[in-house]
Amino acid sequence: MLAGVLYVFTTLFTNLLVRKEPADLKLLLSVFYSTHLLEVLATFVCQALYAYTALIPVYMAGTNTLSNRLLINIVHHTLQSLLFFFTIVFIVWRDWNLIHAVSAFIEGLVLLMKMHSYIRTKLEIARTENKPPSPDMKDFTMYLLIPSLVYEPNFPRTNRIRWGYLVEKTFSVIMGISMLYIIVTTHVMPRLEDSGIVNPVLSIVSLLLPFLGCYLLTWFIIFECICNGFAEVTYSADRDFYADWWNSTTFDEFARKWNKPVHEFLLRHVYLETLDSYKISKTYATVFTFFMSAALHECVFILMFRTVKMYFFTLQMVQLVIIVYGRGLRGSRLGNITFWLGMILGLPLQAVIYSREYHGGEPIFMVIMMPAMIFGFGGVLVASLMHLSKTRKKRA
Repeated sequence: MLAGVLYVFTTLFTNLLVRKEPADLKLLLSVFYSTHLLEVLATFVCQALYAYTALIPVYMAGTNTLSNRLLINIVHHTLQSLLFFFTIVFIVWRDWNLIHAVSAFIEGLVLLMKMHSYIRTKLEIARTENKPPSPDMKDFTMYLLIPSLVYEPNFPRTNRIRWGYLVEKTFSVIMGISMLYIIVTTHVMPRLEDSGIVNPVLSIVSLLLPFLGCYLLTWFIIFECICNGFAEVTYSADRDFYADWWNSTTFDEFARKWNKPVHEFLLRHVYLETLDSYKISKTYATVFTFFMSAALHECVFILMFRTVKMYFFTLQMVQLVIIVYGRGLRGSRLGNITFWLGMILGLPLQAVIYSREYHGGEPIFMVIMMPAMIFGFGGVLVASLMHLSKTRKKRA
């Protein structure tokens, strides 16, 4: 964090000397000095209030006349679908900028997942204990504030708020956002804006380190600072937001470790519910889970660029094949190197593919992305086979 503070202040001072202004404030003003900000904040409030409709199916299950399981499921999924649909419609209608649009969509998605988990868990507990469920507004409000997407009737709690810890996380958020803003406005936005006319390979190479820095900072701000800050304020003792994803040797290991709240939701409420409800194989349940995750990620890109390209969706589904054939690298140094190569190259590659077309350039998915996918798949397969061969020789 000390290095981050030094970076922020030295960059601001240098810009002040060279450009006569500490930073490019256009992005900052477009986000905060705008009437759209008030609309976004009002949308957050409306979304949060709407989330309380999750109490309706729970209430219905506790009555004699409305406790039909099919009726409850219809109401449950209708309420969630309305939140999802109207959030997207309102974002498109108001034509918000990228940051406002993505913030409102993610907020709606988080509340949708919380609604689903609350309803499903309450109904499951009622069936297990053979007693009608009782909706509790205070309990649901606390669950909305706790940084967890999976509802538990009894969350582990702390007995006090550590104010020094909270100040530390607040300061870290401010410094992290400052660093992220400088990197984005100085190294990312100018190159993405020129991506329509510049050689795509040069654009990708120039964005390798900036995008890696943006990814690491975004992850740090959300999972280390904001989640821990909310957990501290709500007396939540569960701080299991991530594991050592940087040591991942396969991409499925990375998917489990880098964002544990979402992983736990997908595991319990998509993968396991699919197995239980539809009685399908684990393979099909895994494919369906990846499909849901990829589709929701693609929705973010659709809202950002206002067009349907399905590039990210395709990449994430192809990742399933890489996971299957890359299992031979599990636990190896070569696997970790392969993982980091994919991270460093993949982020700017995706950004340039979308931004180039957005800024009027020729599509490059088939020219660059398809060869990159084939090369990546082949590289993982060869590396996996080499590691397995080496391991067998050692055992022999």
